[in-house]
Amino acid sequence: MTNGNYEQIATKIVVFAEPSLNQITPTSGPNAGKETSVLNFKAFHPNYTRNDKGEFEQQDSDWFTVKMYGKKAENVARHLKEGMVLEVRGSVTDKTFTGRDGQEHSVKEINASAIALSLEQNGIKSLQFERENKQKDKSEQKSEQPRRKSRASTAVR
Repeated sequence: MTNGNYEQIATKIVVFAEPSLNQITPTSGPNAGKETSVLNFKAFHPNYTRNDKGEFEQQDSDWFTVKMYGKKAENVARHLKEGMVLEVRGSVTDKTFTGRDGQEHSVKEINASAIALSLEQNGIKSLQFERENKQKDKSEQKSEQPRRKSRASTAVR
């Protein structure tokens, strides 16, 4: 059950467990009846405070269920690993449910609009990026264009 209040969020999180990518078919909304991908994973945001000695002490972490939908979810899912530090933007809401133990529980759920890898973290061994080239390089385009004749060469003498 959602409390109905969605707030915008931009925060750094740590992936806690291996993400899952599933296919769903929504029954309402703009994608009703269309199969779409949903990325789902657990994550936490570590909290720290400074003690009297000026040292940082870790406090209880904020825990989240993170979801992302559509083609973006498919692209992100290929690269996520447990333990990665991510920057996430989207909307967050509290959801409550009754657990198997009969108790009411609450979870914060982020509906992510953007997820980015934090390059500040340890453990990154390499990055490989290839720009998707939907159009040919401008140099290739220019060489393929027919050359126009100058007016002087086409004039009748």
